[in-house]
Amino acid sequence: MDTTLPECTSRPDRLQSRFGASERDHFIPARKIDVLNAMIAQGALGSEPERDKFRQFCHLLGAIYHYQYFDQLERLRNDYFYFSPDLDGHPRFDTATVERAYTDLIDALTKVLHGANFIEVPHDEIERAHRKHGIVRVNIKAPLDDYREVRFFRRGHHMETVEIAT
Repeated sequence: MDTTLPECTSRPDRLQSRFGASERDHFIPARKIDVLNAMIAQGALGSEPERDKFRQFCHLLGAIYHYQYFDQLERLRNDYFYFSPDLDGHPRFDTATVERAYTDLIDALTKVLHGANFIEVPHDEIERAHRKHGIVRVNIKAPLDDYREVRFFRRGHHMETVEIAT
């Protein structure tokens, strides 16, 4: 069994973004099982019963986190109810109820994204990216009037060399 972790394209030290802002990379491209297998392969747990107990302990920790995040999932479902386009004929709600539900939904989504190590991309960074000449230019036109707000989140960095035929 191969117990090496997948090669990571990012560095654990502080990274310099393309726009000069220093930030920590928030993504580790490894599965939990790969990390667990690599830890066990280090040999600190000598016997098979010790390894099985450690696997069971890790499984229980995962179950605890799953249980804790279940409440967040339920909150998201409840907050999204007021905005779901899939519900035909759902009653009209007063403005105060919809505004409160929208605020709760955005707060819950932001909390989940931050908990998953996503960071929000500042609007000035997005504007700078639009002004710069990219390697592959893609123009996107969207009816922004259809949206109350647009926010972007990211996790991790990816750099690669791209060759473009002229």
